[in-house]
Amino acid sequence: MGAPTTFIRLFGCNMRCVWCDSVYTYEGKYEEIAIESIAAKAAYLGGSVLSVTGGEPFMHDELGALCDALSALNKTIKIETNGTLWQRIDAKVHITVSPKPPKYAIDDRIAKAANELKFVVDTELNEAILLRDVFRAIYDRGVAPTLQLESNKADSLARALKLQNDLLDRGVSARVLPQLHKLLNLPYISPRSQKSIS
Repeated sequence: MGAPTTFIRLFGCNMRCVWCDSVYTYEGKYEEIAIESIAAKAAYLGGSVLSVTGGEPFMHDELGALCDALSALNKTIKIETNGTLWQRIDAKVHITVSPKPPKYAIDDRIAKAANELKFVVDTELNEAILLRDVFRAIYDRGVAPTLQLESNKADSLARALKLQNDLLDRGVSARVLPQLHKLLNLPYISPRSQKSIS
């Protein structure tokens, strides 16, 4: 949070979360862009972090090749995923897993690779879900869960703070975070609105 980041949003998602703030990543039109062009645009836009998100990045067979091309830019590469799909990618890529309701299921292989675990605090998330064995195994590796507020709603904050306290009583330290880009009212900049890089 707070680091200059370029987000690379890939089209398509295998889930339909009721509070999704990126519906445009799986509805409407999309355009196919060559990996080399994506890497060139990412280099042009700058930022110390490149975050590949979606939609769901692991739906794309070319994800590994994209991460390899981005890694050549000598920036931190992150992927944010719902955790239900898997394919092998470079171990240097930071994987943030954000399990989604109603099942909060994640693939066992991605559970082993997860560098970060982030839950959106909606009305379905509860202590029993957060303490499932698959998530406890990730916490046991030193990965503290992040509780992200749902659209910065006040009731989401109250639920997050209660969950944080409940987890602390169970020996699990969790972070509570707002959606900073919404608090700061940061603009969404479409790739089409940028100056040409050619």
